[in-house]
Amino acid sequence: MNLMQYEPWNMLRHIKDDVDTLFQNNLLSGGKNLSSFLKNELWPEVDIEEKEHCYIVKANLPGMEAKDLNVHFGNGLLTLSGELCSEHNEKGKNFICTERTSGSFSRQFNLEGVSDDAKIDATFRNGVLSVEIPKMISKGKNNRKIEVKSE
Repeated sequence: MNLMQYEPWNMLRHIKDDVDTLFQNNLLSGGKNLSSFLKNELWPEVDIEEKEHCYIVKANLPGMEAKDLNVHFGNGLLTLSGELCSEHNEKGKNFICTERTSGSFSRQFNLEGVSDDAKIDATFRNGVLSVEIPKMISKGKNNRKIEVKSE
């Protein structure tokens, strides 16, 4: 009979790894892992709505400004990122309590084969980022001529 040393933390490590795997496989919105939740990182809530000709992605970003946000599309991924700066480190301020979240975030959504990156439109109003992603036109339908500009 072999004796094994009891390691109570091993079970918790396995549970954490299993939960991380669930998050990384996009089971819960955008692939955020458990470590991010435990660190209380900035993580905007997002809705994705499908309409007849487009998808609308809306992200709640209270306290942010449009200049703090980045929206990129490439390789089939829509990336929303930004940074909410903190007043906590400003000189001359004596905070008794600091509960407001600050920091940076980055969320990615796989849109490969679903969107036309040439027409993506992003607007920011009243703390909500709205990104409109038109659906791709089927091959052979609605072909359009692209103007060639001379320099």
